[in-house]
Amino acid sequence: MPSKSHGNQITKIKGKKEKFLVYFETKEIEVSENVFTDFNLYVGKEMEDKEIRLLEREAKMDSFYTYSLNLVTSRLYTSKQVRDKLFKRGATKQQMAIILTRLEEMNLLNDEEYAKEYIDGPAKTRLLGKKAIEMELYKRGISEEIVKKLVFDEKNELENAIQYMASVDKKLKNTPNKLKDNKALYLLESHGFSRSIALKVIEEVGLTKDEHEEDRLIREFEKAKIRYEKKYNGRELKDRLTKCLLMKGYEYSDIRNVLEDNL
Repeated sequence: MPSKSHGNQITKIKGKKEKFLVYFETKEIEVSENVFTDFNLYVGKEMEDKEIRLLEREAKMDSFYTYSLNLVTSRLYTSKQVRDKLFKRGATKQQMAIILTRLEEMNLLNDEEYAKEYIDGPAKTRLLGKKAIEMELYKRGISEEIVKKLVFDEKNELENAIQYMASVDKKLKNTPNKLKDNKALYLLESHGFSRSIALKVIEEVGLTKDEHEEDRLIREFEKAKIRYEKKYNGRELKDRLTKCLLMKGYEYSDIRNVLEDNL
């Protein structure tokens, strides 16, 4: 009969919220009810070193699995997201592989379903275009194979772009009329919509033109004039002011009129 190592006797067991804290003479191990039962633990039991190492491994594995189970039953996660969370908790590659396989077999982890749910849920709420959706899915660890199989309805894409256009119009409220279309195109494409859809929406929906642009131009002129007239005068002052206002997106003809009326 193999000899028992010193310090391997269970000295105390303490219940702790569906877990047990098992005290040995030299260490303590937290285990779940399942592990506690499987190892038939009780005060006074002596265990060999290899049995304690196995108990520790099983306790960790069970803890990682329970944690993962709580994650995927609370909301949808991708395999990568669960793997990343397990890695931060110290799980080994082997432990992660076993847990992910188990969750996939129970259909609690399904990247293909996640991708479909993301399109119908968060992506729709945020009015994302196809390209942005694909980018978000890649960031969440969805494989290219799954992403490429997704079907995007062009009609829905157009409807999302039209709805998002209201937000674009609001963002560009104080943008010079001359720059609005180009900036709207940039914002729509940045949100994941194709150029063809973005151009179509800009043309069909249009942007609210600023009826007070002349007033804003005059205010911008006055601010620039205060800044530049300390260093420049005459022709050079006009050139500086013209360049400054052009860079802000105002029409050259409008700038010239303001300069003629105010200098």
